[in-house]
Amino acid sequence: MSPLIRQNLNLHDPGVIDGLAESVSKITPLWDFNSPPLVADEQKYWLDISHFDGTTGTMMINRMFGGNNPSAFADFGRMRGAATR
Repeated sequence: MSPLIRQNLNLHDPGVIDGLAESVSKITPLWDFNSPPLVADEQKYWLDISHFDGTTGTMMINRMFGGNNPSAFADFGRMRGAATR
């Protein structure tokens, strides 16, 4: 799940986005980049209120595929769920 800027996270009651990620993860594994919301409050990672920038995208790819991120972003995003059948 793509990260959300704080303005968009605040449009939802606490726990709603986390609950959606949890529900989807019961169907398929997914990376949740709102957990923890490390870029939500940092305007420098956003082009506007809906689109993250290239730096954020690169950090997401690095996290998913084992690349290097700044140490402050070592926990950016987390894998949720596991497909079991």
